[in-house]
Amino acid sequence: MPPELLDREDGAHMLGIGTIIGMPAPQSGRKIVFSSGVGYGAAVPRADDQDWRFDCVRGPLTARVLGLPAETAVTDGAILLASFDELKTPPSQREGVVFMPHISVVDLVDWAAVCSDAGVTFLDPRGDHFETLKALGRARLVLADAMHAAIICDALRVPWIPLRSSSEISGFKWLDWTLSLDMDYAPIDLPTLSPAHRAHQLKSDFMISQYLDRRQLAQGADGEMTALKAYIDHQALPKSRRVASILAKKAYASLVPSLLHSPIGDGLIKSPAQPRRELTQLFKRLSHDVPGQISADAVFDSRYDEMRRRLDALVATEMERS
Repeated sequence: MPPELLDREDGAHMLGIGTIIGMPAPQSGRKIVFSSGVGYGAAVPRADDQDWRFDCVRGPLTARVLGLPAETAVTDGAILLASFDELKTPPSQREGVVFMPHISVVDLVDWAAVCSDAGVTFLDPRGDHFETLKALGRARLVLADAMHAAIICDALRVPWIPLRSSSEISGFKWLDWTLSLDMDYAPIDLPTLSPAHRAHQLKSDFMISQYLDRRQLAQGADGEMTALKAYIDHQALPKSRRVASILAKKAYASLVPSLLHSPIGDGLIKSPAQPRRELTQLFKRLSHDVPGQISADAVFDSRYDEMRRRLDALVATEMERS
């Protein structure tokens, strides 16, 4: 994001990354949204709220939820990583297959050991940001449990395959982004790999936090309507169910980390032989037999050009105000 949009003295706030629309926002000052999305939280602003300005949002589902014109949806702002040649590797020089898990499960399984069995490189989502970007750009194929691994790969034109390690992963967010680039979203579910992973799944299944039920996932227009209905239904949940969801999450967050760092922690993240073999075989099959996907060049170029145009317009507008 250009520094002139971030280093401000007028009290305005830039919301220019991630799934943060609906999360708590500053009460005072203008809020300028550029390519962010809806996905968590219930504090969704109204499109006619004078304190909010929507230059563009991540995808069509976000636009529909907020009541914005369809043309407000462009795509995720990380598409602008395509501007950085130093992150790109020519296809003929790419090598290896990379797996990046979702942040919520990274400590729950010995992913490095599982990946080693399959001849796949494990990439920790908590690593150095620039090194992570370079590692994704050098890969021949990326197995993406983390959505932003897929978003980055698509920006760098590296093929990717969507995976799902947990029901906590938001299908609403994924579908919002993939629809913005005219792609399907058909994730491959991973087996439960450890006692800690199983506990996480039970917690996730209990929490009322999924805007797109994994069993209802569909493609195209059907998927879009399913996602929107699920999101609206979630917003209408009784307060008691919201409180139960929050309490379950807090209880899990306080208990599981302490157990993982206790003397029994190693046993909680070790994978039993059968599911570990299943995942190893799956990773090998995906590495050798599945080409992965990226958005069509024409669609990508159109969204990229539009994102650059809107960013330039935003900078010009805000410079005039200062």
